[in-house]
Amino acid sequence: MDTARGLVTSLEDRDLFGGGFGYLFVGVLGVILLVVVVGVISTVKRWRAAKDAGLDPLTADVQVLGRLHQSQMLAPPDTRATTEQRLAEVEVLHRRGVITDDERAGARRRILGAD
Repeated sequence: MDTARGLVTSLEDRDLFGGGFGYLFVGVLGVILLVVVVGVISTVKRWRAAKDAGLDPLTADVQVLGRLHQSQMLAPPDTRATTEQRLAEVEVLHRRGVITDDERAGARRRILGAD
């Protein structure tokens, strides 16, 4: 019986969370709690923003990418000039003396033959 009392007394006398370990434990626990709180707040804000934008919060990234893919804003500009524009450019070059009559005729044949 004395042995049991001695064991209980020695356990009560020990300061498990005292000193540096106690401060470290509380600090780490505080950081973990802060990360969880910030994560929850961020998730709630993103959820509300997606709902306000008319998106499903669980698939918002895919919906936005789909809309972006279909958007004309990201479509490449029409770099191919029409036949009329290409012929007009050849005429301007000919009038300025940049190309000769033969070059002009060849260019016109290529443009008209390509379409």
